[in-house]
Amino acid sequence: MPPSEVFAPDLLAGQSALVTGVEAKRWGNAHPQIVPYRPFRAADGDFIVAAGTDRHFARLCAIVGRPDWAEDPAFRTNAGRVEHRAALIPEIEKLCRKRTTKDWVELLTRANVPCGPINSIAEVFEDPQVKHRKMRFDLPHALGGQLPQVRNPVLFSRNTLDYSIPPPLLGEHTRAVLSAELGLTDAEILSLETDGTIV
Repeated sequence: MPPSEVFAPDLLAGQSALVTGVEAKRWGNAHPQIVPYRPFRAADGDFIVAAGTDRHFARLCAIVGRPDWAEDPAFRTNAGRVEHRAALIPEIEKLCRKRTTKDWVELLTRANVPCGPINSIAEVFEDPQVKHRKMRFDLPHALGGQLPQVRNPVLFSRNTLDYSIPPPLLGEHTRAVLSAELGLTDAEILSLETDGTIV
């Protein structure tokens, strides 16, 4: 019996099509086997909820003012929520629009429900933790001025990473790489430049 006749396609979404014979569905930022685990629209922006357990879901229900969902046979377990995703998600979405992202993140964090705001680039670099870890820095660029950079988030206690070289211009290191790494002569490199193979 082919896998598609044994398992529901939604349960196979995270599996390889090579193993199951069923092509995975696209879920965007939602999770194929955990509900609710996805972004929601608040009154002023977006945030993500990752209610990975039934306990998380019960806490979420209390926060959004629907504690009855946690006892509803259709939603009480994750398997039920996956099965009834199409009914549950729009109801959560309606309630989420009643408060701001900041409100939801504060309430859910206090209740130990994994969540977080979905920030714009500007908001990312205003985040206190991003500032504390000095994630943004500038390097002088060959074309003049300072070029904003993003630091590696991994910080080592005894070693530091070197950020002294800005991103190269197009073709800036081509000659050096072809010469040092591939052993091409100046004449060979010139021939490649002449016929437009490299810039």
